Amino acid sequence: MNVEVLKNPIVLFRGSDIPKTWYEQMQEQSAPLPALLDAVEETRQDAEEASERAVIRLEELFAETKNPDLLNLKRDLFNRRLERLSNALGKNHPEAALKAIYDYLESENHHQTAVDAFKNAYHSAAEANRGALQEHAAHEDLAKSIAFFNDTIYEKLEKYLDTDHAGHNKKLRKLDFFLLKLLVRGSMKTSPFSYLTKTGLAGEGKEIFENTSFCEMNHSIILKIVHEFLRTDEAALRKIPVKVENFGVRDGKVYYVSQHSVNQSQKVFETSDKFVEYPLHPGLIGYLMEQKKQTLTYVDFAEQAGQIPEYRGEEEALFAKLIQLKLLRQQVDIPNNRGILQSVRRLFGTYGIGEDVIGQLDELDAELKAFEKKGAFDRIAHWKRIGELIRQAHPQSGKELIYEDVIFGKTRQDLVSSIVEEDFMKVIGDFLLLFDVNVRVQYEIGRLFHEEYGDAPQKLTDSRLLNQVFFKNIHHFYPYYQNQRYRYREAAAEEIGILDDLRDGFLDEFSRLIEESGGGDVDAGELIRSYSERIPAAIRRDIDISCSLFLQYADKDTVVLNDVYDGHEKFISRFKDFFGEAAENREYADYINRVFRNRNYYEIDELFGFNGGIHVRKDLKTAKLEVGYRQFSKDGGQPVSDITVRYNPNTRKIEFLDSDGKICRIVYKSSLVPIFLPGILSVMLHLFQSGRMNFDITALLKPYREAPRVTMGNVVLSRRKWQLQTEELRELMNGAADPEELYARVNRYFEEKALPKRFFLKYFRNEGDFVVEKPMFFDVSVPLLLKFFANELKDNAYIEELLPDPEIPLNEFLVEYSLEKERNTCRTSSSKA
Repeated sequence: MNVEVLKNPIVLFRGSDIPKTWYEQMQEQSAPLPALLDAVEETRQDAEEASERAVIRLEELFAETKNPDLLNLKRDLFNRRLERLSNALGKNHPEAALKAIYDYLESENHHQTAVDAFKNAYHSAAEANRGALQEHAAHEDLAKSIAFFNDTIYEKLEKYLDTDHAGHNKKLRKLDFFLLKLLVRGSMKTSPFSYLTKTGLAGEGKEIFENTSFCEMNHSIILKIVHEFLRTDEAALRKIPVKVENFGVRDGKVYYVSQHSVNQSQKVFETSDKFVEYPLHPGLIGYLMEQKKQTLTYVDFAEQAGQIPEYRGEEEALFAKLIQLKLLRQQVDIPNNRGILQSVRRLFGTYGIGEDVIGQLDELDAELKAFEKKGAFDRIAHWKRIGELIRQAHPQSGKELIYEDVIFGKTRQDLVSSIVEEDFMKVIGDFLLLFDVNVRVQYEIGRLFHEEYGDAPQKLTDSRLLNQVFFKNIHHFYPYYQNQRYRYREAAAEEIGILDDLRDGFLDEFSRLIEESGGGDVDAGELIRSYSERIPAAIRRDIDISCSLFLQYADKDTVVLNDVYDGHEKFISRFKDFFGEAAENREYADYINRVFRNRNYYEIDELFGFNGGIHVRKDLKTAKLEVGYRQFSKDGGQPVSDITVRYNPNTRKIEFLDSDGKICRIVYKSSLVPIFLPGILSVMLHLFQSGRMNFDITALLKPYREAPRVTMGNVVLSRRKWQLQTEELRELMNGAADPEELYARVNRYFEEKALPKRFFLKYFRNEGDFVVEKPMFFDVSVPLLLKFFANELKDNAYIEELLPDPEIPLNEFLVEYSLEKERNTCRTSSSKA
């Protein structure tokens, strides 16, 4: 089977303009401590040995003389009564006894000198560390990002920065860990976030970007406020037409599925399917049946409802109730692009509503622009005013009010693409199918469809198709995301069992490979290749694979693979527009043609208020869902109700046909995962988007105290890992009498356990968790970082080797690859990865 590896020409990188000099300074300030701590330990051992020698000598002398004073001296030695021993030197004791005591006291003096030197150096280093922290906490990028974490801290932060660090009181010192966490995440390893971690364009070009900050209101919160207003405002109810949603009738009630918002997230709007039943008069039900999926005005509705005695005089309240229940959906399209406040303003102007609200929208827009442009300590006032305006309209809005994406001002070199070989992508593209949820769903739905309908095509939005085929068993596949050994044993499709068997075989052999490694590096390439080739050719052939690789440059021959997520521009699309024409070229147009247009992809552009999917849509045809509000847009998108579904006996899967009868596919360029989306979209993404690596090496390594570095050729798949015995370590730290002892105890512990002192602290994923805490960098040989580590350590922790080395710029590159297979093209040219 010929496979061509296509690389998206748009390569992004993550990084920070906050320099690592804060750590370099702390490292230099703390450099003397390990040697001084070694001296403390060496002199302690010397003193113990001198004490033992003195005791032996006193015992020998006592055996000769039977002098009871020698027993008293021996007792003083055991109890380290240094003053009494010192006084004994001036008394009349045997010369040999005095010599032994003198030698012991000398060794104790050396030890105390070493202890004092260490303590003095520790205090100097600890205070110097705080000075370095204070110096770099003043960085504008860090200060600008603080608003997103704590908007009440700026007044205290000004005092923190203006007061000499030695003069900080307890309240100011409490800022240390907060600021240190930001520095660690900003300059070591994290996800894009405000000015803390920026996104850049990587390539050979030398483009300069003048606009680097892009602020946008949280669309989800704005949509909640706007739709709440539209569903309750008298003028809006009377002026905005509605669509009668699809519904059924039983026992005098209408029933249907609508979408509602959930409290767990402020990032999405009305994504959760909800079954609704509501009693209505048969006469009104009959009228709505006739108007199903049609446009209706308030006047039309009120005229019909008013003919029913129980609704007479209550027409407006009933109309509003049915809109709130979303049986009647207001035909409002708020474009899901940037500038949502102006879009809402235009909407209000179109219908002549919300005059009192328009002023607030304008003020909110002005405050947002000011927040985007001003300096750290000036823009916090605008942040707070934005919060006030939002909470006036929606008191439960939370704190995630603004999204701020910041880009680097110029292009940087792509350091990783040349290291990732074509063969690696081909093997990984097959291997990930062992753990892929989507391919399993595809075969199961194909089997269920064929059992239900045979070869007869069906409309995509047919309720029986959705309930008996698409939704019937989908929940059985969710555990695959969280449990690598999970099996859906009752699955109808035999391919699922084949993949599960291969997966379990691989996991067994991989575990043996780790156990037999003897602590050395493990190259799992041959094992991965072996199992990739065992996957039946038909399974490998009949699926589209697109992957986003998150890579770090380690050296000229090595990259570290942090993650493999879905491709199809789910991540790239969020940032592409910021780089303008620099991200658009002939190579990119060719990639879009081959990956999307040639395969007749339609893009779903309903974002449900999720800012992470905002981008200009000009490359692909769009498809409109029957849920959400983009169905009312007039952009020419094809309604999914026009799509037909049929069974393909060659692939044993279903395929979609557009209104022209052509085979089509669905793409969703947003990083929302299927389980957080409405049912119909969730299933469509399972059907058409594969590329995420669900093989969790870390979970597999959990039984081992220590796990080796795992590689595949020149790609590091997993860094070396060590489990921390957190209960033991916390008990050790809690027993320290002071910071110096804490430092000594922890550093000795790490030495005794052969643990690295510089590392990333991470946590094992608990069952049911979809996200885990981001890794944090620590160096326990640096006093302030050690105290920070002691403060942060929790159960379920492990540490990971520091790779790449901090001396290398810790940029993480995002490179997207798509696999073009023989079934899709007759081209067999060599790929260029």
